[in-house]
Amino acid sequence: VDRIRSLQDEISTLRKKLKQERRKGVGEAFDPERDMVRAGSFKLASLRVTDSSPEEMRELSDSIRSRNSDVVVVLCALQDGKVSVVLAAADDAVAKGVHAGRLLQKGLASLGGKGGGRPHLAQGGGIAEHEIDSFVMGIIAELEKL
Repeated sequence: VDRIRSLQDEISTLRKKLKQERRKGVGEAFDPERDMVRAGSFKLASLRVTDSSPEEMRELSDSIRSRNSDVVVVLCALQDGKVSVVLAAADDAVAKGVHAGRLLQKGLASLGGKGGGRPHLAQGGGIAEHEIDSFVMGIIAELEKL
């Protein structure tokens, strides 16, 4: 019984370390010069991440939003053959009319996906990997209308 508990503790510790390293790696993968474009009066940070959980994606979006006041963040992750999307809007972007939930819902619906959320943060999915670029272009087009 003690050996089982010891192994369970070791597994738990290793999972925490792995999670920390993945967060670190994803955060370092973001390059504002490469991953940020203008979309109307907003900056759009768009990044594809691999095997990131929705929690890790939310944390990354929070990190990017905290450094840019008028940014809209789109993170797409491919995990187990499915695309998950997190869309987040910084305070200034929300003040200018961005509603992350409605924006995500509109962008995904045109491709057969689903999603939604609050003004600052939304989650969704249901699109194919090859549709990610079309989704991001749709978000850019919607932002340019605001």
